[in-house]
Amino acid sequence: MEQERGERRRLEGEGEKRQRQQEQEEHRWEHEQREERVWRPEERGERRGKPMEKRRRKPDRRRQLANNPLEER
Repeated sequence: MEQERGERRRLEGEGEKRQRQQEQEEHRWEHEQREERVWRPEERGERRGKPMEKRRRKPDRRRQLANNPLEER
C-alpha cells in the first residue's frame, strides 16, 4: 500500500518535471524569437535613438543653474 502510493507520487512528479521543462523550453524559444526581432539593424537606427535624442536636447534645469552662477535661483 505505502509502496504503491510512493510509486504513484514519483510518476506524477516526473510528469510535472517533464511538463515544467517543456514550458521552459517554449519560453526560451519565444524569448529567442523576440531577441531576433529586436536586433535587426535597419530597425534599430529608425525606432530606437529617436526618443532618447529628444530627451537629450532638453537641458536639465539644475545643471543649467549650476553652470550659470550669475543667473538668479
